[in-house]
Amino acid sequence: MISLFLNLCVTQFGPCPAEYLTDKYLHRRPEVYSISTHYQFPLTLKKNVILRVPLGTIATSSASPRFIVDTYGQVYSQSANSALPLLLVPGAIQISKPVTSEQLNSLKALSLLAPLFFDSPTGEFRETDLVVHVKNYEILLDPKNPDNSASIA
Repeated sequence: MISLFLNLCVTQFGPCPAEYLTDKYLHRRPEVYSISTHYQFPLTLKKNVILRVPLGTIATSSASPRFIVDTYGQVYSQSANSALPLLLVPGAIQISKPVTSEQLNSLKALSLLAPLFFDSPTGEFRETDLVVHVKNYEILLDPKNPDNSASIA
């Protein structure tokens, strides 16, 4: 069957990858947050795809698989290796489940620290503090209010 419509696909970052144009199950891809489709006169079908923006990764230990978390706090994919900041958390991690607000704030703080160092920061909870490890430094943050607290050890 020959399609008479011009098929356009756009994300918030620019044109879609080629495989998005033919994927019937685009909404099932983990990196896709939402899709809207509409027709433009005269014969154009336009897909607007909003992609998830990765914020950081979480894992139960530095040797366990990492899970990618987006800016909304949703765990959406597993990654074997990533240059994103890592937050070590207790308990099981499940894809398509949100992280806690404390974990999301901690990932936001780690992502703000990441550009300051060559190595990606790793954070873990110690009592009520978030301890960030980068090279030979330990940075202590309050995970409930990371913007107003920092001390370097």
